[in-house]
Amino acid sequence: MSDVPRHIVAVVFRAHHVRGDIVKQDSEIKAARFIELSEANIDDFVKRPHFKSRILDAMQGRYIPYEVWETKPYTLLERIEPGKTL
Repeated sequence: MSDVPRHIVAVVFRAHHVRGDIVKQDSEIKAARFIELSEANIDDFVKRPHFKSRILDAMQGRYIPYEVWETKPYTLLERIEPGKTL
């Protein structure tokens, strides 16, 4: 299927950590920890642009239901901004 474009879906949840430890699956995750992200430090921890935009949306209280990215290279194809309709 070489003619099928590669697209990805990224889902981000906004939450507050109350207590507990992270239990990671070694076969899937190299390292995991709780970090207080900010716009100033997000580039240190999040490398893929499709995750950055969704995390920043959640941090700023903006909930965007739709964003389409193409992979190789990562390219934003379409995004619905808050308050805009199709």
